Amino acid sequence: MFFMTLCLVSIVVFQLMRNSFAMIVGIGIFLFAFQSSMGPICFLHLQETCHISQLGLLNLSIFFFAIVSSIIATAILESFGAVYMFSMFVIITFLGTIVIACVSRDTTYANGAKNHSDLIEEKLSSSTKSST
Repeated sequence: MFFMTLCLVSIVVFQLMRNSFAMIVGIGIFLFAFQSSMGPICFLHLQETCHISQLGLLNLSIFFFAIVSSIIATAILESFGAVYMFSMFVIITFLGTIVIACVSRDTTYANGAKNHSDLIEEKLSSSTKSST
């Protein structure tokens, strides 16, 4: 997410420099960073863990907030310009990065394993016990 924040900052800088091509490249890099980060993984994980009624509500809220953000972004773009609109997106993305870094727990070794090899050995030993 920090890389996505840097991409948004580059878009603001290129907009101030009036460099349209570099701004489009920055948007493309931002989209690539989002697609190769945790963004799509959350949606794939939701399909496996949530009930279908919850997914319907989630999709409704996603499309609702997409419409709301489109209206807000358009209003900011018309009132203040593209620099302020992308600056707002930079601030929101940076705050999200801080929340994920400071609040979210790392659950890689949540079962008490000290490293990756311990985790693999524990899974192998539990699978051999269950097969016998």
